[in-house]
Amino acid sequence: EVSAIYRMMVDTESTVIYHTDEHIMVSDEGLMTDYISHRFWKGSHLQAQGVAVEDTAKCYIVSQSIICFFPYNSNAILTGETVYHGADMKVRPCPPEEFITVAECREKLLPRMKSVEQIRFRREP
Repeated sequence: EVSAIYRMMVDTESTVIYHTDEHIMVSDEGLMTDYISHRFWKGSHLQAQGVAVEDTAKCYIVSQSIICFFPYNSNAILTGETVYHGADMKVRPCPPEEFITVAECREKLLPRMKSVEQIRFRREP
């Protein structure tokens, strides 16, 4: 189920997301976060998801409150993901000059990120 959601995000190029008003809670059992998600969408992809838009050729920002719970085990390994979407979804047009594409993110962010090979995990005995 979760993989299908992430596949849809990749297929619709709606993976450019930023958060505001975020709160994070950490416990021995997991991590919970509560935030407002702002996601860039093409109008045609929103319409295909069943969201009414004025013009399918335009770009939009979809804002919505989200609560996520990520449980982990005693070794801090993620064991699940539960996401709740608020009923407060707002869809507003995004001026083309403000629309951030996946390609733009890759171009600007990938050179600044460490590769998986550069990240080392240390496990306690």
